[in-house]
Amino acid sequence: MACKCAESSAEHQVDLAYRALCPVVLSAGDTIINADPDRESMAPTPEEGLSAAGSSESAQSALAEAKSVVSAGNCSSASGGIKKSSFKKAPSGKPGDNLNMTSCQRRVASHFLVYLRKPKGDPRLRGDDVYLQTILLWSEIIGFFVVVPLVLGFLLPPRLIIHVSLWGLTVYAIYRLCRSPGFSWAHLWNGEGLSRELKKLIVARFLLLVPALFGLTLYLAPERLFRFPLDRPVLWTVVMLLYPILSVVPQEIVFRAFFFERYRPLFAKQTVLIAISAFCFGFTHIMFRNPVAPALTFISGVMFAHSYAHHGSLKWVVAEHAAYGCLIFTLGLGWFFFAGAVR
Repeated sequence: MACKCAESSAEHQVDLAYRALCPVVLSAGDTIINADPDRESMAPTPEEGLSAAGSSESAQSALAEAKSVVSAGNCSSASGGIKKSSFKKAPSGKPGDNLNMTSCQRRVASHFLVYLRKPKGDPRLRGDDVYLQTILLWSEIIGFFVVVPLVLGFLLPPRLIIHVSLWGLTVYAIYRLCRSPGFSWAHLWNGEGLSRELKKLIVARFLLLVPALFGLTLYLAPERLFRFPLDRPVLWTVVMLLYPILSVVPQEIVFRAFFFERYRPLFAKQTVLIAISAFCFGFTHIMFRNPVAPALTFISGVMFAHSYAHHGSLKWVVAEHAAYGCLIFTLGLGWFFFAGAVR
């Protein structure tokens, strides 16, 4: 009972903070979006939001109210001055749903709340340590996604070490995600949802690439076309079932969820973040010691990162990745991604 009361109290605090921030969020979100349309699908940083909110008395009042709500131990002590009658309870009970905000504006609100909750010393790019933080994050990117693949790919025996390294990095990624202020597995899993336009783009892109990958298989390895399901149907079935769980999920946690969450502050433009994410995704596949694997994964990395940047959902990017992965294994291109083929 005590646990449920604590959860209810926390949800109430978040809801009150959303309400207090509402005028600032709507104004700041629109200002940022109008100034830079490319940022519409990417949540502005807290600093951008605070700057766009301005120094007006109403903005500062709302921010002060939100700070008191988030930091208060007693909900009732921070709820004064909020006209609850002006808001209707959302059917889902999800904070922010009752404010009629766009998905981008809701992310602005979420970033405000994370910003207000941040303890001192939180590893974000702000304050006097911004240059040191930038160096450390870039060092981490180079170390994880360039140096480690080179060492594992050319200095150590391949096969098992490839999978062990993936899961080792996944454990670190999960650890970092769980320590991120305001992080929620439920929100990561569901994201912002798929818009009709994005859904059409993903489906159309897949349908166009099916014949393209078929032709590529005929060009690169015609002797392997459909050989896997025809020669080893049982193993092929096992791969189709386990590949999404044992390979795709950890890859998406690392290269989309973790990469976007941890390294987003380094990049002002979403397109640069997508490009760097795709490069790292492709470069790590040099461990398979052939040019096909990194080339194909760079291209797919651009697609997956673009999709994730718009919907922010782990389940949907896993589904998209799994669809392409199962397709290339079925066609025969999977040989280039098979550790046993490494020489």
